[in-house]
Amino acid sequence: MGQNGRWRRAMVDQVAPAAGQVVLDVASGTAGVAIQLAERTTAQIVGVDLTEQMLRQGQRNVSAAGLTSRVRLVAGRAEQLPFPDRSFDALTFTYLLRYVRIRSHAD
Repeated sequence: MGQNGRWRRAMVDQVAPAAGQVVLDVASGTAGVAIQLAERTTAQIVGVDLTEQMLRQGQRNVSAAGLTSRVRLVAGRAEQLPFPDRSFDALTFTYLLRYVRIRSHAD
């Protein structure tokens, strides 16, 4: 029904990094948001995802969009990011919360 595309565009509209800034896209998957960010801003984008297969498809998508100089994809876990503190100017995540287990006091 097109909801995903509309939702993604609306989210990207809210991120307005300045030239030279770096955006981290956590749970980047196939790089849909990373690509939109690169197409609509001048920032450098780093996408991180746990799933190698998704990252391989994401890299194909980035290449097809001609954005290999602006989007870098990295394997990693959201709860243990493979970057030093203060490496990024902005953060996005799309489907990350689907995969986060909420612990109750009983856990």
